[in-house]
Amino acid sequence: MTPNNTSWFDGSGNTVEFSEILKYITSKKDTHEIHVGSDSQPYHSYVIFAITVCLYLPGRGATYYVSRKKSKSKAYKNLGVRLQYESELAIYVANNIRESLALDNITIHADISPNPVNKSFKYVKTIKNFIQSMGFECIIKPDSWAAWVADKHAK
Repeated sequence: MTPNNTSWFDGSGNTVEFSEILKYITSKKDTHEIHVGSDSQPYHSYVIFAITVCLYLPGRGATYYVSRKKSKSKAYKNLGVRLQYESELAIYVANNIRESLALDNITIHADISPNPVNKSFKYVKTIKNFIQSMGFECIIKPDSWAAWVADKHAK
């Protein structure tokens, strides 16, 4: 899923080129925070992955863009593998933004829970460390609102 070769949509469902997203980020980088979120939804024979790029203006709301990918790989039936891939997609998009625009203040939101009753709990340390090792701040549930936006588009 390369950002430039993937279909992107704005919050209204209009098709947008990734280069347009980069231009918008450039115009807002001094006032908006950049957040990248990811989530997935498994179905019987495939999994939908959604990645969001959200530009948040504190106290005023956000603008977002989303891309979806469908995979028929059986490997993604495993929660740990699926969460790892979600993180890889988010890192890839965030890194593309960072390198294209020379920005360091990008936050990645992961769909993992610090609550031991949730299945994703056992992957918190691994996923969070992976994202941070790539030079990004990591936000997890219940504060990972950009992953929640992705969740709405993965279903």
